[in-house]
Amino acid sequence: MTIHKMVRERNTPIDRERVENALDRINPVELDYDTWLRVGMALKSAGCACADWERWSERDPQRFQEGECRRKWDGFHGEGVGIGTLFALARPWEGTVSGAPPGRPAPGKHPAHGADAQDRQLAVFLRALFEANDIVRIVSKTYLNNGRTAFTRGSDAHTRDALLARISRGGVNALGPFGPAGGWCAANPLDGKGVKAANVARFRHTLVESDALPVEEQERLIRALKLPVTTLVHSGGKSIHALVRVDAANGQEYRERVNRLHKICNEGGLKVDPACKDPGRLTRLPGVLRNGTPQRLLAAHIGCDSWDAWIKAHEAPGTVFTPTRIAGSGPMPEPLFHNGPIPGALGLFIGEDGIGKGWLTLDLLLSCVLGRTVNLHTLGYRGSPMRVVYLCYEDMCPVLEWRLDRICERADIDPGLWRRAESAGLLTVKALPRQPGHGEDDLVPLFRQEEHGAPLFTPFFTAVERYLSENQTNLCIIDPLAAAAILANENDNASMNTVAVQLRALAAKTRCTVLLTHHTSKAAHGIQHHHAARGGSALPGAARWQLQLAQEQHDGPLFLSISKNSYGKRKFDIQLRREENGVLVELTRRDIQLRARELMYKVIAWIKAHPGLVINHNAVKNNCGDAKYLVDAMAEALGAKPKEVYDAIEAARLDDLLRITEMYYKRKLIKRITAPGAAEGPPLAARTPEESDEDEEEIPFV
Repeated sequence: MTIHKMVRERNTPIDRERVENALDRINPVELDYDTWLRVGMALKSAGCACADWERWSERDPQRFQEGECRRKWDGFHGEGVGIGTLFALARPWEGTVSGAPPGRPAPGKHPAHGADAQDRQLAVFLRALFEANDIVRIVSKTYLNNGRTAFTRGSDAHTRDALLARISRGGVNALGPFGPAGGWCAANPLDGKGVKAANVARFRHTLVESDALPVEEQERLIRALKLPVTTLVHSGGKSIHALVRVDAANGQEYRERVNRLHKICNEGGLKVDPACKDPGRLTRLPGVLRNGTPQRLLAAHIGCDSWDAWIKAHEAPGTVFTPTRIAGSGPMPEPLFHNGPIPGALGLFIGEDGIGKGWLTLDLLLSCVLGRTVNLHTLGYRGSPMRVVYLCYEDMCPVLEWRLDRICERADIDPGLWRRAESAGLLTVKALPRQPGHGEDDLVPLFRQEEHGAPLFTPFFTAVERYLSENQTNLCIIDPLAAAAILANENDNASMNTVAVQLRALAAKTRCTVLLTHHTSKAAHGIQHHHAARGGSALPGAARWQLQLAQEQHDGPLFLSISKNSYGKRKFDIQLRREENGVLVELTRRDIQLRARELMYKVIAWIKAHPGLVINHNAVKNNCGDAKYLVDAMAEALGAKPKEVYDAIEAARLDDLLRITEMYYKRKLIKRITAPGAAEGPPLAARTPEESDEDEEEIPFV
């Protein structure tokens, strides 16, 4: 049952679960008309809905009338009946109401509520379990057999209505007298010919009992599993007796359903006594004393309505689809740093081995913890210092310290600033120990994969997640992913996808941007494409932002690119220079202009020095024909790309330092590049067949 509104009495919030439990424990069948009305008044005064009263009233189908609750509900106008009335009505039905205030006795310790309460509990119990003409076996006499309690074989069996008549005349003891050990009845109706399992007439219920746990825990698990319980009885000892509705058509179906029930209960932590599988099993009678302690009816008709409803609910997925409202969700989050990903996103930084990813990573994290640009203007950050966690699986602390100092020196920043940031908790580093096994904690992987198994996150992953959440970390860098995730096969897309999904969930859950460093494949040398990452394509697919560092030739310039950006513009050909000590510095516009001018004069000088070559203007960008000699020479001298050589020629032509002349060469009209004042010799004859057959036709440059 669901209470739609927060229940209130005298402006004080009431535990909604407490109200639900109270209603569960009051059986409308046993109430007179006036008491039924008082329940409705109490619910309305507490802020509940009429539908709650109607659903509860439907448990008395013989008297329930459609629309009657609504008519009475509309006539309630604060008659002075509060929610306390509901709790008072619930008390005779249980030892306590769940959520009762401190000082109220717990189940198993509540005293009897008098003879009337005992009689009423027993009557409710019998009506809930049996139909009018069902033959019910009552056991009131026991004897000792080798020190153990045994039940008399005599059949004190009567119809349910006959037993109710005896109770109305003489109370509980009219079914006895009961001995000190208490009283029992069979869980299912019998055929009147005996008391064995073979004499069960209807396979309606089965007993669920488990005395391996505390009584309170037993009841909690029974309710949590939402078992279709018809009656819930405190045995007066160490257990709860739950009669669960199975409604089996025959003995075979009964055994199948009971086996399934026990399996689900055991998996849920409720270890059921295997002896309870007997359909003729005896269960404790409420209202009877057991060694002075009452056997009490705690609840009736709780959990799912039927066996089929319970199985359907158990097998249904626990997750409910809830739409996400987009309208009015707020402004687009700002990138974490300039041209970067947004908070809570998964990013990827790829590059070849030894190209300088570690230096660039340290420069970026320094910018974030100091709140200022360091040596990378395209990725620089200016603002309040961030909290950054760096998991470095490749370098030891002394190496990182030396590199951080060099980066600061190159940017004219006091190295003491990053040390103070570390002391303040803004910069948190977990790196390789100086000497493994000498007292320092090892840096363990976040994921491990056994052969033929799926990658599983380690306890260290959980520890990192907790740290990021507790410290409100802005950026977490994992360097490199290959060491943090030990996979059986890095090229297995399914395994890589599992890792990527977990890391993306980590970022979203903690609202901390997670940036992974990873290597490019050998085939992707010098390529600025977001699928150049090594291994399966699931990783670059999962990342919403990707940074890439590439170098076409080992002594050529470095080019940084933002090859994927789901939150802004992509950027390519950001030129970097590597200093002698390894520090990466982004070239300024002036640096690039000076380099372009230097390249232009080297191109002019080279063309003047090779007057016999026919350099087709259109072949330069495609690096073919005689133009290939020029491009290769410029790449070796300055690390220039074909397009840069082409741009240098254009700049020289605009300054009248180079000339383009149309001519026929090999029966094709070409645009030959020459230098004014240089002797234009004939085309060189000494060429290899491969070179002389080179196709110099213009190819569109992409």
